[in-house]
Amino acid sequence: MTIERLRSGLDDYLARAVPHRERRSIRSLTALTGGWANSLYTVTLPPAGSEAGLPATSVLKLYEPDARGSEHARRERRALTELRAVDYPVPGVLVFEPDAGHLGRPFIVMEHLPGAPFWDVFEAADAVARAELTGSFAARLVTLHELDPNRLDPAAGLMGPYDYIDTELARLRRDCAESAHPALARILPWLQRRGTAVPCDRPAILHRDYHAWNVLVTGTDELWVIDWDWQIGDARFDLAWTCMLMDRSGASAFSDAVRDEYGRRSDRSLDDLDFFEALTTLRWLLNVLPAAAVRADFRAFLIEPVRRAREILRERTGVGVTLAL
Repeated sequence: MTIERLRSGLDDYLARAVPHRERRSIRSLTALTGGWANSLYTVTLPPAGSEAGLPATSVLKLYEPDARGSEHARRERRALTELRAVDYPVPGVLVFEPDAGHLGRPFIVMEHLPGAPFWDVFEAADAVARAELTGSFAARLVTLHELDPNRLDPAAGLMGPYDYIDTELARLRRDCAESAHPALARILPWLQRRGTAVPCDRPAILHRDYHAWNVLVTGTDELWVIDWDWQIGDARFDLAWTCMLMDRSGASAFSDAVRDEYGRRSDRSLDDLDFFEALTTLRWLLNVLPAAAVRADFRAFLIEPVRRAREILRERTGVGVTLAL
């Protein structure tokens, strides 16, 4: 769908779906960023009059046009709604539509946050400010893990100590079996052996993609968290995912500092973190390699992160994996 057709379709949808909205045709729809799973656009309307309606600027997020995309949209909406209710800093939901029949994909229109990606702010800061930002970044993750997981999933209190890791490993086995890179399955025996010793005694809300580009810094220096594909599970998964992603991105010093800050601010045990570092690295490879197979630009971008991911797997597990992009 062209951006003009998308703009026209959203304009028609909003005219029908938003109650008491004064008629303000979309002035512009601008691609904000894109990935292999969704697309983001800035939606600009003329300034509102006295009647209630959408703000002048909001963000449109499109999901994949299938059942998985619809479920992702539902889950993200739940996270944004429930976390907003307990004052965790996430954008507010303005419009939610899980049916792909309107714009070709399920979508959410959400609050626009006038901020910059955390990493842009961090790189421009001096040493003192960087230390403060690192502490705030780790603290946001600690705070998330301290929230009641029953808020997002009422069944969280019924989880046994190995339910989470059994589910995680089962998904890895399934995805390795379906992967075009069968060498990845070589990591599974190590994970399965170690997985018998990593019970989750305190389930937490996991973001599952917490990193320096999914956190925005506003003009008040407040950190807001975006792009939710949450799960209830072991907090060590989130910490390992964050640190390994930053490590693969060439920010190993920041990764180490976040790990230290998290350990200082949280009362959770970080034992067996190497297990989760290997697990999350394998999970990341299984997530990104299918997109790399069909997008040359993404494939070129991934060369160095994938090389580093192979190193991490070998360092943590002793198992070497050969991958051809």
